[in-house]
Amino acid sequence: KREYYATHILANVNRMVGIIHDMLEMTKLESAPLQIEFEDISLSEACNKIIDNYKHICKEKDITASVEGDEVIKADNSLITRVIDNFFINALDNTPEGGSICIRILDDTFEIFNSGSHIPEDKINEIWLPFKKADSSRSNTKGTGLGLAISRTILESHKFTYGAKNSSDGVVFW
Repeated sequence: KREYYATHILANVNRMVGIIHDMLEMTKLESAPLQIEFEDISLSEACNKIIDNYKHICKEKDITASVEGDEVIKADNSLITRVIDNFFINALDNTPEGGSICIRILDDTFEIFNSGSHIPEDKINEIWLPFKKADSSRSNTKGTGLGLAISRTILESHKFTYGAKNSSDGVVFW
């Protein structure tokens, strides 16, 4: 029993550390103008690194993750990587076993599609706000509800447009 309780206590502590980290990051992003260091970033290279970071989870859930296309953009590498990571984690959390995640990079659009359930239409705009989640029935995720709010702040600081939409068999974040 001790091991069982220790494991659950450690998981809760790790979750609390994540929440505190995200809250501090959100506060930092909102309190002062971001110091953006623009550089050339290959989006496919950044995406492939992120997919590689989560390949063990994809394998456990039998999820296929792929990247189509490439584009080099001028942006802050660490900030844009955070956005892509947030979008990918969101897709991973909401993709059912045996599903797929497809990242498409076009001339002027970056999209992450995940198969699975839709976001309720009345919640699509709210998901970008702090502590808002689409729908408790959409996933079992234990996220903080700050990832998309942090992404919104970063994308707006770069003057990039963003959004989410339901597709016939899943959801697309762009």
